[in-house]
Amino acid sequence: MGSQDHSNTSDSSFVFVHINMRIMPEDAEGLFEQPLADELARLALGEVTGAGTALLPNGELNGTGIDLEITDLTKGIPAITAFLSKHGAPKGSTLKYEQDDAERVVQFGTFEGVGLYINATDLDDKIYKAHPFDKFIEKVNAALGKTGRVACDHHMEEESALYIYGPSAEAMTQALTPFRKAHPMCEKSRLAQIA
Repeated sequence: MGSQDHSNTSDSSFVFVHINMRIMPEDAEGLFEQPLADELARLALGEVTGAGTALLPNGELNGTGIDLEITDLTKGIPAITAFLSKHGAPKGSTLKYEQDDAERVVQFGTFEGVGLYINATDLDDKIYKAHPFDKFIEKVNAALGKTGRVACDHHMEEESALYIYGPSAEAMTQALTPFRKAHPMCEKSRLAQIA
């Protein structure tokens, strides 16, 4: 198969989408990239031409980028932002494109996110051994109930992060407060709003 030329042509415009969700590339593909590609094809508005995951300087995940070629900006921009918001894109997500020689930025997203950061080095080794991380994630999801869900876990040198998304960061924080006080893995943990 020959490679396709995705350079900007007179009948399409380059659009860059940043999804403010900290997830692994394979998860981003299933949650956002492929469904968006299918929707663009269905509406005959363009195509996905590339994607990638951004990292912060400390190696932490920082969202997903999707490259698009759109044939009709007037119809395409609202269709893309509505579709991605409906599919769980968090607040702080952006869509960028050029029009009339000026860069345009559209903010979108409805979900909020919190990061639960577990100390990966300073707890007693018995705690880490007694609580395998996959089982710990199940307990976090149980504590969250209907307020949210762990979308991804990411292990770094000094911390392991759980990226959690739902309609309200405040509700997720309240649901996790008693859990963090009671569970040994949450000793020395921190919780931060990420979307």
